[in-house]
Amino acid sequence: MRAIKAFSVLLGIILFTVTAFGQQTKRDEGIDLYRAGKFTEAVSRLAEATAADKMDRQAWLYLAGAYKHLGKDKEAITAFEGSRIIQKTNLPKYDKPVKITSKPLPVIKTDNTGPLSYSASYSVAVELCADGTVGIIIPYTIAFGERNQAIIDAVKKIKFDPAVKDGKPVTVIHVMEYTFRH
Repeated sequence: MRAIKAFSVLLGIILFTVTAFGQQTKRDEGIDLYRAGKFTEAVSRLAEATAADKMDRQAWLYLAGAYKHLGKDKEAITAFEGSRIIQKTNLPKYDKPVKITSKPLPVIKTDNTGPLSYSASYSVAVELCADGTVGIIIPYTIAFGERNQAIIDAVKKIKFDPAVKDGKPVTVIHVMEYTFRH
């Protein structure tokens, strides 16, 4: 009788685990693979996720990040551009989201020879790693002249508290906006 109860409990745990894993979406599987550094496998799952739901911005962002880690810059830019026009965010669930504690502004030298007044916005996707460091950086918008490097240099100096999932810090891809007015 004890053996039957023990077997029943074990079977219940196995079924629960299989069911929980089966409910994980291709996007979530891809993000988990990305965080594990398995970028080739992440590309496969995330490509499936974006094919199934072209409006899943997070899947596009992590797909772009995986391509960037694999050195496939052209594919990364295409994926980032795909995420750019999407309004649906569908964010993964975290115990605690990433918290930006310091966002330095780019230092841009001007010679005051340009137009008297203009405004420009630049978007950058940045990998905020579980260990508190900044990983890959990909500009959505290519800035002209020194601005592009100034933005990247500023992004490298971002300070943040990592996102937490299941009690552990995790790597996330975050989109940062910079606006300049002259």
